Amino acid sequence: MEHRHLLIALLFCLIPAFGLAQSSQDYGDDYSLEFVPDLWYNDVDGIRVGVRVRGEMEGSFNDGPHRLNAGLWLGTWFPDQPVSYYFSFTEPIPSISSFGSEGSLQLETSVRTGFSKHGLYFNKRWQFGFDELKYVEFRTGLSTEKMFDEEYRQFPEHWVFNVNQDLPLDSPTGPRPRVKEQIHLLNASLLLHQQNLLGTYSIDLDFKQQLNEKVLPSFTRFDAEITQQIVLGSGFKLDFRSFFGMANKDVPYQYSYLSSMQSMIGWLDHGLSRAKGTIPISMMNEGIVQFTGGPNLRGYLNQDVKALKSNAFIQGIGAGDYYLLNAVLSLNAELDYPNPLHKKLKSIPFLGDFLAMRSYMFYDVGTMPERRGGNLFDAQKSDAGAGFELSINIPDYLGKDRGLFIRYDIPFWLSHPGGGESHVEFRHLIGIGALISF
Repeated sequence: MEHRHLLIALLFCLIPAFGLAQSSQDYGDDYSLEFVPDLWYNDVDGIRVGVRVRGEMEGSFNDGPHRLNAGLWLGTWFPDQPVSYYFSFTEPIPSISSFGSEGSLQLETSVRTGFSKHGLYFNKRWQFGFDELKYVEFRTGLSTEKMFDEEYRQFPEHWVFNVNQDLPLDSPTGPRPRVKEQIHLLNASLLLHQQNLLGTYSIDLDFKQQLNEKVLPSFTRFDAEITQQIVLGSGFKLDFRSFFGMANKDVPYQYSYLSSMQSMIGWLDHGLSRAKGTIPISMMNEGIVQFTGGPNLRGYLNQDVKALKSNAFIQGIGAGDYYLLNAVLSLNAELDYPNPLHKKLKSIPFLGDFLAMRSYMFYDVGTMPERRGGNLFDAQKSDAGAGFELSINIPDYLGKDRGLFIRYDIPFWLSHPGGGESHVEFRHLIGIGALISF
């Protein structure tokens, strides 16, 4: 935990240093702290009780100096480390900040659900005029992370942190050992949100480079996501999403790509998927719960989960290389059509402003290697079906989504069904998160 102590010490240096950087004449003289009780559950902590804290200068409405977002929890089943926390402190840089176009430094540290992550980031946003939905955001920084308790993971055998370079993947003595060490990463991301003649579109780029090669063979990962919305009128619209992901062969399994959903490292970003048991593990093993993201070939969820739960990395050395890939290219298309229930929800006083129901037809197609290190165009898969999405969404002060999106998808056609399945068959899944959101 030496990195955590270093970052906390840095925080206490930053607070007084920036305390005089922004004049208090724009805000109240008092610092406001808002406390909210919090309850959660997973199969290791049991009922996790705690408190969330938000801090800001009075009158700043979450866009002023000294912004705090934190939480502290206690696992009532008292695991090895029952106390967990999340802490984020953001300080604007006045010289590069203006209305809607803030530059800031952010310190973020957390130890929860068997995983620690600490980082220091520089953020910059450029907003075009007064339209909060037309902007560019840039973020870069250094972070360090470590999984110290694999009991929280849904498929722990696939979290590989270190390998013995003298032991080949096909060694008869067993799989390479996993060593729990800190991973240091250089992070950079760029998000463009704009409009063209067709409608709203976005371009999201993300880059990660591992820095400490002595712990793990060096890996690089680059993701690109492009979305486009086309409003057709009368309640109809088209949404397109293209995803490209590329990493070198040494990328750990938790950072590798699954064809049907986001990488396992991304599961840690959402409370519902962060630890086993919040969503019953029986539902996970049945292949009916999908965490939106990545290539998102949703019809192949059951095939991916069967591979994950088979402990293939243990039973067949290196077998994970066939479904935890280092490259993928996909396209997702959704056609929305009018939903009478959406109008009913919108008519509810007050709540109607935050509730929405979508109904859509979808088609997903992707290409990927047969196994990691292969040619990107070795294998192609596609699926089609229908779905519904219920959202409970309260946008933040920048108009960005902040809520819960639950989808029910029925991928009734697969180009490459699994053993014993036909191309056309009733399949269904519950998706967590919005695939395309504007």
